Amino acid sequence: MLCIECGKPVGLLGRLRKSSWCGNDHRLKSLAKARAGGASGPAQPEHAEGAKVILDALAQQSAERPPARPARRGSTFAFAGVMVVALGVGWLGLPSKDSLGVPASLRESAKQNAAVVLFDDFHGTQVNDAWISPGDGAGKAAAWKLDNGLLRPGSLRLWRDSMPLSNYKLEFTGQIETLGISWVLRATDAQNYYACRLMVKRAGPLPDVELVRYARINGKDDAAPVHTRLPMTVRNGEKYDVTMSVKGSNFTTLVNGQVVDVWSDDRIKSGGVGFFSGAGESALLRHVRLSERDDAAGRILSWIK
Repeated sequence: MLCIECGKPVGLLGRLRKSSWCGNDHRLKSLAKARAGGASGPAQPEHAEGAKVILDALAQQSAERPPARPARRGSTFAFAGVMVVALGVGWLGLPSKDSLGVPASLRESAKQNAAVVLFDDFHGTQVNDAWISPGDGAGKAAAWKLDNGLLRPGSLRLWRDSMPLSNYKLEFTGQIETLGISWVLRATDAQNYYACRLMVKRAGPLPDVELVRYARINGKDDAAPVHTRLPMTVRNGEKYDVTMSVKGSNFTTLVNGQVVDVWSDDRIKSGGVGFFSGAGESALLRHVRLSERDDAAGRILSWIK
């Protein structure tokens, strides 16, 4: 394709746009000639023909150009704002919230909606004092012990910083030594919580393992705990990756990436997480993670608070 003004080849971008000129200056120059030829008196035949070619090319280009889409300024500005804050806080090292003068009222509001992320990998010489005893626990086992970076739970202990939370995701990796491994959700004290247990029903190289759950309300356990057999084959001594999602009255349990149980119960609205070993149980915990509102908005609010 050649430029109708100078005869030189039209560049790649111009060809993609189906332009008849090699540049905008030649397009404007041709347009001026075409208009001059049409506005003056009787034009020379070659001038008239050239003007017609130019005007036809302009008309074809306008017809083939797709209509412009209206700008969505609101969504664009909102996205840009979030990106500026995220980039500035996370990567560019902007000044601290104190030096920026964030009002205390805004910090308090952000605190109520900020992300909460707790993690413990039990790498230490003593059990983290964030795990507190609520009194008369759910088991009669001995105190918690650390064993080469692994935790062997005893009587019930709750994660102190998790106590005010209500809708969260609990993730942990554990291993059953004897009988089972037990944990609690939405625990307000030693007498009120939801309890879950991975329990070995039949031992052996390929044991049968069940998820058992029940609620303890005012010190009384449900009369009929719910038993659900794991849908996958497991091996003796296998590590279990457990994820518990709690939102409103809905609970979901995943073991090794597979959904094992989904249920609803609205008797306890909020409370923390914890672990215990029931009678005859022995288990090892490798790490525990708890998160609430752990998304982009929650992390930004965590910085503001």
